[in-house]
Amino acid sequence: MLSAPPILMALCANPNVPQGLLSSCVVLVGGSALTEEMHETASKRLGGVLVGGYGSTEAGFVFVDSETQPRPGTLGYIAPNVFVKVGFNAHHSYLTIKLT
Repeated sequence: MLSAPPILMALCANPNVPQGLLSSCVVLVGGSALTEEMHETASKRLGGVLVGGYGSTEAGFVFVDSETQPRPGTLGYIAPNVFVKVGFNAHHSYLTIKLT
């Protein structure tokens, strides 16, 4: 299942949504940050495995959290075969990371 954090929080707040609704699902969460607090709230209320992801609509997810070792509040891990360039300042100094 794909979802965004605001939708998960709306499901958590709705008294008509059954406890553990997503207990048999893996939920890939993107669109905005999934904070540690949101992750804990949604996990307790809805169940399931929440996997945070980060990327653009055009590129898909380039950072993905782990299903087996989640790190709530982080971007997760760099997806395989993704090239990441992080800018430090206006002088175009970059840290380049490439995983294969």
